[in-house]
Amino acid sequence: MQTLFRKTWVRGALVLAAIGLVAWRFAASSSTDRDIPTAEVVRGNLELTLVETGELKAKRSATITAPNDKLITYLAPEGSWVKKGDLLVQLESTKYEIEAREGQSSVQVTEAQLAKARSDLQAQLYKEEAAKKQYEALLELKEKGFAMESEVEEARLGYLELKSKTSGFEAAVRQAQSEVDRAGSALQQVQRKLSANAVFAPMDGLVVYAYVGRPEDGKKVELGLTPYEGQPLMELPDVSSMQVLTQVNEMDVEKVKVGQSVEVRLDAVPDAVFHGRVARIGSLAQPKVSRSSGKRTGVKVFDLDVDVGDADPRLRPGLSATVTLHVGEFADVTYAPVEAIFHDGDKTVAYVKRGRRPRTVVVECGDSNNKYVIIRSGLQPGDRVLLAQPS
Repeated sequence: MQTLFRKTWVRGALVLAAIGLVAWRFAASSSTDRDIPTAEVVRGNLELTLVETGELKAKRSATITAPNDKLITYLAPEGSWVKKGDLLVQLESTKYEIEAREGQSSVQVTEAQLAKARSDLQAQLYKEEAAKKQYEALLELKEKGFAMESEVEEARLGYLELKSKTSGFEAAVRQAQSEVDRAGSALQQVQRKLSANAVFAPMDGLVVYAYVGRPEDGKKVELGLTPYEGQPLMELPDVSSMQVLTQVNEMDVEKVKVGQSVEVRLDAVPDAVFHGRVARIGSLAQPKVSRSSGKRTGVKVFDLDVDVGDADPRLRPGLSATVTLHVGEFADVTYAPVEAIFHDGDKTVAYVKRGRRPRTVVVECGDSNNKYVIIRSGLQPGDRVLLAQPS
């Protein structure tokens, strides 16, 4: 009797343990499923948009490089707007600056000497002309018997003497002109050497200093730096014509068309909305690179260039931008969040929350974006769907 009681007690304990294990597993599973967020399937009008992030760039830009390896003594202020021909960079050139000042002084001196030589020549020509007229007048008077031969001869000799001196004054002018040309040529040579140590703006644009070394170190070009020849010193973007460089998922690329209108928002100016159009869609898909890790992901994307139509000083190169593309408007459709749709083998499914356990439902989907997907069959308005796969 005692043995029978003991066997019965053991069986009861095992049954209770099994029931407790099943209940624990069910409770744990139910608790986990209850923690999954849900969303309601909705019926109504839906405007589908694609939202992508990118970076502002200037459509036209010039890279300014160092002409040699001399010390930088001047830089146009970063962020300033410059015109074509403005001085951007001056490298150390004290020797040439001194020579240029001396050359300019030499040109001024020789030009003054040339002006004096020309003035002397002009005065001499006046004297020569006056002597000639006096001689010719005396000749006429002699023929009429009113002047003596000696007077005419004296006038003739005076005229010839002045005429011979004129050639000397003309030679002095030519010599002075030669000195001016020589001084000007020497100044131009010095100025060319000086210009080789300077860089001027090839176009209108905004001054943006280049990074020295790795961009992540945050060190930029500055006064006192001695660059290597050809080193980038600054970018000169034309901020009057800007564009956003972004990417679009391969699943959405067919929804985007060149010329399509786009809204652009800047992280730096969240309240402003700028307008643009799709300018170019890349022809080749490429792996998307994670911004956080810098590594390639399994997602394929196409490059997308968006021209910003607004010219605004707040549009600066390098700013983060968000572009919104309107890809379709649908009336009276059933739709759900894209997070509620999953792939189970070759089937597309959703998990509808009904009772303690969610029910797996096969769904047929229509158009979508990165937020919502249109449901053609399988779900009804009012259904609550899990936003993660249940355990």
